[in-house]
Amino acid sequence: MSTCPFATCRSLLGSVRTTTDATRRAAASPRPPSLSFAGREGALLQVPGLLIRSSLYKPNVSAAAVYRVKLVTPEGREYELEAPDDAYILDTAESAGVELPCACRAGACYKCAAKVEAGMVHRGDGSLLHGRLQEEGYVLICVSCPRSDCVIHTHKEDDLW
Repeated sequence: MSTCPFATCRSLLGSVRTTTDATRRAAASPRPPSLSFAGREGALLQVPGLLIRSSLYKPNVSAAAVYRVKLVTPEGREYELEAPDDAYILDTAESAGVELPCACRAGACYKCAAKVEAGMVHRGDGSLLHGRLQEEGYVLICVSCPRSDCVIHTHKEDDLW
């Protein structure tokens, strides 16, 4: 014999105080569609006078820090970018119209290898560069974000071998 999954909830909520008519009228006022689930939940529980309150939650999101990143190519061309600390350096460069070598965009192929001359860069979790290469300042810019103003020399894949 199957019982309603909400039977336990109905029995537990049987002692819930019923709301006043004014409260019921306020609850019946139109709500944004994203909050309508709360009314459905109350209806599923079938508890007379049950009022489920809900509210929108807006996290306190602060703006990302922005750093000046200078990219230097082997030909000596320099590109200065405003790079947020929550965006990959490669994506920021491409958004600014800078063409750089890349293939996998996951830190696995080394095509986007670069060397940090000055500043700090966060190497992403996907980066396969380890040990000596990291100590020497090499990064994969497809999975790296700036953590300070920095100078980065691009096109360094051949240096890794």
